[in-house]
Amino acid sequence: MLSVNALPLSPQHTICRTGDDLQHMVNFLRANPSKAVDAETTGLRCADGDRTIGLTLGAFASDGVPYVWYAPHRHLTHEAQLSPETVYRAAADALDPEVTREVIGHNLKFDINMLRADGLLLDPAIELHDSMIGAHLVNEDR
Repeated sequence: MLSVNALPLSPQHTICRTGDDLQHMVNFLRANPSKAVDAETTGLRCADGDRTIGLTLGAFASDGVPYVWYAPHRHLTHEAQLSPETVYRAAADALDPEVTREVIGHNLKFDINMLRADGLLLDPAIELHDSMIGAHLVNEDR
């Protein structure tokens, strides 16, 4: 059984296991208009029932240091984790369009569809930046 605690994390990386962890994440992210998002999933097809099992959110602090939070919520382990509903309420608060100018991700269209399948909708006013598309624009042979 794989453990999400297997590797030591830097002080700027947190696995959210408590409501306090999530609240710290939300407070930090609400103060930053640019956020990164990544979803870990059970598969590739939300239309066939695949769903997220973990959500990563992050942003840069004013000194340029990245801070990242991972919130496991459907891992098939015995480790402590929060409910999907709790994680998504916190994510919706962190991604509120009143405090979010842009969201950055890799293969963001996929992640947005997975988030939508779990009920988290990103406001259309938020700018989306997909590094997978950007990489293709820089070098179409990649």
